[in-house]
Amino acid sequence: MKILVIHGPNLNLFGLWSAKKSEKITINKINSSLRKYINDKEINLKIIQSHNEVKVVSYIQNNRNKIDGIIITPGPWQYSGYILSELLDLIEIPFITITYKVREHIKLLNGFENLVDENIIRAYKEALDLMIKK
Repeated sequence: MKILVIHGPNLNLFGLWSAKKSEKITINKINSSLRKYINDKEINLKIIQSHNEVKVVSYIQNNRNKIDGIIITPGPWQYSGYILSELLDLIEIPFITITYKVREHIKLLNGFENLVDENIIRAYKEALDLMIKK
């Protein structure tokens, strides 16, 4: 099974946000935790981080026949990522979004299955488990 993990805009600075809340969790710590978590599973994990929605859309389009599932932390794309949302609806690859900030008014784009958890590593592991079961 091939799963694409997408870290959206500003996730490369997640450590700054998490340090204000509790433990400093960097994107590298997230990535290494995910790789360790799937170590004994038959999963090929591709992890990308970008601030550019068009680059992510192009990557997904070019690799859509090689991807079995997508886990994405969209950040602001959750509210304005219409290109990405439309693509995910078109290609029919199962996907899960992760929101690490619990906001009072969360407006989700159509089609997004959303996990809200301030413990982002736990949320990613739960998303991986859900993706494996699909």
